[in-house]
Amino acid sequence: MIISAAIQNQYRNTEVYLEVLSKNVRDVVFNYCGKNNFAFIDRIKTIESLSEKIETGRYAKWSDLDDFYAATIIIPSLNYETEIIGFLRRMFVEVKLRKRGKTKKAPDVFRFDSTRFIGKLKQVGNQTEIGNINFEIQIKTAFEHAWSVATHSMVYKTNNIDWKLLRIAAQLKSSVEQLDMIVSGSKQLHSFITEHEWPEIKLKKQFLDSTNEFLRNENVPSELKPKDSSRLAENFYSFFYSLINNSKTPYKEINRVFKSASDKANLLGKEKFPRSISLMQYFIGISSELGDMPSNPKYVPLVTTELETIFPKSKEFENKFAI
Repeated sequence: MIISAAIQNQYRNTEVYLEVLSKNVRDVVFNYCGKNNFAFIDRIKTIESLSEKIETGRYAKWSDLDDFYAATIIIPSLNYETEIIGFLRRMFVEVKLRKRGKTKKAPDVFRFDSTRFIGKLKQVGNQTEIGNINFEIQIKTAFEHAWSVATHSMVYKTNNIDWKLLRIAAQLKSSVEQLDMIVSGSKQLHSFITEHEWPEIKLKKQFLDSTNEFLRNENVPSELKPKDSSRLAENFYSFFYSLINNSKTPYKEINRVFKSASDKANLLGKEKFPRSISLMQYFIGISSELGDMPSNPKYVPLVTTELETIFPKSKEFENKFAI
């Protein structure tokens, strides 16, 4: 495509600062996303794309352009959006905030509607030019991001205008809105779901309840306690599966194991509680002391030298993780 000389010159003048701008924004936002388990993508707008944007006629002057550099924060659900907006306002100079749902839209229309934060860097030394360049950070849910990636080339970057494809894109967007609504309102929707009994879930809940009760024991050192007890309970279930599966009284077996683990913790006390092994290994050791050597081919226990020293009978496990 032909790009006017005026735009080329102006872009070159701006391009000099874009790498510095992008690095400053990326360093802040990427680190934040990493700490919070959000996905992050970014890009610097090409001169071709910028020229096409100007030719839409929606911008009056160069300084109105707001996405020379643009990034996207991808979040699990809309529940995180307010927190992220607050973070961006603290870290950057807010130029404009275009929140989802703030534009006029008929109830039967489904199109792009993600929140966009338009900002500028706070003063970077004496480089005022960089501080005058706008950048955009979009906040999308995982479903929204999947929709935009799937439909962008199909509908918006194409040589055809196809009513059917536009219809498909709109229908997909309506599904995205429904999915986000379900995820965001799951706690409220929870009460409307009819629950069915399932033995495996019932046993896992028993393991989780017993795990949480064990973790409340003051003799269990806090540094050994996991952030989320559900994963530990799942591991307990996997390890003890053969034991409870072959028992006519599985709940009694679960209580027996956890009582032994608690009694051992109380006997040792907080100071002597082993810190060279994990809580999962602690329970593997407890099971060996009880004479229970569960054999689940889908679970390979981690039996270390430290575990064998503390619980000598754990040496008898035949199937062990190889280090």
